[in-house]
Amino acid sequence: DEVKRIFRKAIELNEDFKRRSREIPLSTYTNKYMELEKFQENVLMPKLAEAVKLLSSGKDIDLAVEFFNLLISYKNSANETFSYSLAEVFFDNPSLIEETFKRFDHQDQRLLYSRLEEGWENMIYNKDKNDEKIRGHSKRLHNLKLQFDR
Repeated sequence: DEVKRIFRKAIELNEDFKRRSREIPLSTYTNKYMELEKFQENVLMPKLAEAVKLLSSGKDIDLAVEFFNLLISYKNSANETFSYSLAEVFFDNPSLIEETFKRFDHQDQRLLYSRLEEGWENMIYNKDKNDEKIRGHSKRLHNLKLQFDR
């Protein structure tokens, strides 16, 4: 519950930042950005790591949905930790990711898939691409894309 609460708070802060960024003075923008970055680094990232552990070994669909909502909100972020975290969960628990994808519309699925694909490529970069688990999961990744490309 604490992880979900932090995810919701991060989404709230990020959405407020995105909404207000065009209408506030540069000094206020800089302060808001620094506040968001500080929250992300000190609060969100430790909870994201905790969520990866929970999602990698469990069936908490509610937490997975909150995680996906976080990824959607943070589409404005270049931080690769989000994509890599999604790939880590997919590596250990692809069924949960596949099930959670079904709960989102096609537009969000495309965004989430691009995050997953980016994280997956980074995750397997130095690994044996012929490893049975990697090959199998790569196929599942491709099949996931087919769900929303129809």
